[in-house]
Amino acid sequence: MKKNVLLMLLLAFGYPAMTQASDYISHSNIHYYEPSINQADAYIRERAVLDIYCPKDKKPLATLIWFHGGGLFGGNKTIPEGFKSQGLCIVAANYRL
Repeated sequence: MKKNVLLMLLLAFGYPAMTQASDYISHSNIHYYEPSINQADAYIRERAVLDIYCPKDKKPLATLIWFHGGGLFGGNKTIPEGFKSQGLCIVAANYRL
């Protein structure tokens, strides 16, 4: 039974992502925080970035802002495959740990 449920989930979320990937555009490592000259910190420049994954020609557009898990101690920004090709704009943010 568990195998059937897993197979159904993979087909429901995996197949549309594979067939519609070309209808999306993505931008990676966009800085959302610029420290002042006195506070220039390589760690902040590395961690304070986000990725955007959006349909090319869809308006109006619902947007999902995704923060990775990790309990503020670990992790990196990712866009879960289950959200891709759902007609959403997805913003995945990294943050300081």
